[in-house]
Amino acid sequence: TALLAEHPTQQRPSRRRSGGGDIARFSARRIHVSGLYAYSCAMDLLAWIVVGLVVGGVARWIVKDERSGCLYTIGVGVLGALVGGALVRAAGIKNDGTEFGASILTAIIGAILLLLVLQALAGASRRSRRR
Repeated sequence: TALLAEHPTQQRPSRRRSGGGDIARFSARRIHVSGLYAYSCAMDLLAWIVVGLVVGGVARWIVKDERSGCLYTIGVGVLGALVGGALVRAAGIKNDGTEFGASILTAIIGAILLLLVLQALAGASRRSRRR
């Protein structure tokens, strides 16, 4: 009978009104099913791409990175945001994402550190090829 059970997003709300808990759970499922959830995910992805492009561009301008490409810049920005967020969390600083300016600054610092590490690795590989 477990295989025949309905998916949680397809369950119907119960008829009893016990404090509104069942209705609240059903409305959350309904938002998920209605397509708003997919719209929200798409907007989140678009925001990550735009912020990654801006952060990567600023970091590349500061570090004077010679590589070009839109995807490279977005990748540097997004990975820099992850690196910066990990470093902030490791330092014990609370940043819950409500301070947009602090989050952008953290992402820029992370992207700069990422570019510096990439440049150091590229320089080391060039030096080892010359020998």
